[in-house]
Amino acid sequence: NAWAANYDPTHFKDPNSFLPERYLDVPDGTGTPHYGYGAGSRMCAGSHLANRELYTAFIRLISAFEILPPADSADRPILDALECNASKTSLTLDPRPFKVGIRVRDLGKLQGWMEGSEERTRDL
Repeated sequence: NAWAANYDPTHFKDPNSFLPERYLDVPDGTGTPHYGYGAGSRMCAGSHLANRELYTAFIRLISAFEILPPADSADRPILDALECNASKTSLTLDPRPFKVGIRVRDLGKLQGWMEGSEERTRDL
């Protein structure tokens, strides 16, 4: 299954640690370095579009906001892949509720980006 593949210690160094940088130096042509979209002939056909959309969304969020830990440590996300699931019998991951703090990096720039976006999508 995808969980077992993503946590395979023969494939990932220290698979239980949150290390997003493990995906930075993936050689071209080696395929998707995780199994979130499945694998082989049953892999999600929209994975390339999904990656581009996620990249765009994350860049916009990170550029506009500083993402901070919650004020109360009890509200932090659970990072353990099994413990974080709110429904232990679900087919997909349904994370338990958690909170984060969000602080605007530059209000003037953010307002400009939002106005530009509104203008570009007004006729859609």
